[in-house]
Amino acid sequence: MGGFGANYLASLYSDNRKIIANSSELKSTITNLSQEKIISFDTEFIRHKTYWPVLCSIQMHTKNNSILIDTLSTEINLEPLKVILSDKKILKIFHAHTQDLEILNNELNIKISNIFDTQIAASFLGYDDQISYQKLVEKILDIELDKKERISDWTNRPLSKKQLIYALNDVKYLHELYKPLSEKLSQEKKLSWMNEEMKLCVNNIFEKSDTQENNYSILYKKIYDFREEIAQKNNVPRKWVFEDKIIRDFITSKDRKNLVMKIKSDFIDLSEKTNLYNFIEIYLQNNRIINNIRKKKLSSTQNKLLIRISTYLDKTSIMYNVSRGLISNRKDIEEIILNDDPYNKSLFGWRKEIFGNNALIIKNGENL
Repeated sequence: MGGFGANYLASLYSDNRKIIANSSELKSTITNLSQEKIISFDTEFIRHKTYWPVLCSIQMHTKNNSILIDTLSTEINLEPLKVILSDKKILKIFHAHTQDLEILNNELNIKISNIFDTQIAASFLGYDDQISYQKLVEKILDIELDKKERISDWTNRPLSKKQLIYALNDVKYLHELYKPLSEKLSQEKKLSWMNEEMKLCVNNIFEKSDTQENNYSILYKKIYDFREEIAQKNNVPRKWVFEDKIIRDFITSKDRKNLVMKIKSDFIDLSEKTNLYNFIEIYLQNNRIINNIRKKKLSSTQNKLLIRISTYLDKTSIMYNVSRGLISNRKDIEEIILNDDPYNKSLFGWRKEIFGNNALIIKNGENL
């Protein structure tokens, strides 16, 4: 796929903006950036018809420069990027980092560390835990961003001037958010909490964990993983193989064989359907599945505990000026109530310090 024409690129090199569409330019740029202490990052990608996201561009910003890497150019190899992304001395700034890190880690076969997520930093300072980049820029920098280009076609080349400005503004203001957010975290003595949270994020601790696994949840996950393999092999969205909602039916239906064999998908053949059906049957023969698959309702006493602990969570959020959702949620609280030895993020690190320990005290019927 083609990149940008030379004249078009030249018109955009003003105002410290640079477009990179070949390997030699990238290598030279990365060499110059290797001494930077802080670099902000963002990506543009599409994932409508594929399992793996199609990376369309990578944007970077330093103190003085905005850079866009045309990842769809046939003349570019992204290998030099590993130098700065894997450098633990360089702080990498993202907003809502999960998808960006997933894409960059997979694309370059690396594990990025030493990150600062502006969305999470804002959550430690009383902002909503899902605050958008646009809203955060508006609240902290008093700048209104035009986000119309977000849903434009990022595979089209050349990108329009509006798309380039949009993409580079994302990293430019991301860089400018870092200083006020980090200073405020320091003032409120939350930098250690932020650093701890970033380590949890890059190591995926507590991500997609199920500390209450029973035979049902184990089988559900095995069917889910079976679908993941097929989706990855064909590079299609997982829902194109089969929807989440019918996984439960595969386990509980009395007409399971018919249900599995009638999966309407171009990406799972008869032998794979047969393997899936046989696997489920064998698992169910060897493992007892609890009849009541639906979530067990809390007793009256447990509901009172849920209310008490949730109320304490509200108070904790206000007391420490930290987003409620960042500290804990209903699922975590229910796990604390229902398990003799609960283990989730609410009972780890800074969360345990300000909330988890007292949640356990409330559970045990003691007064704070």
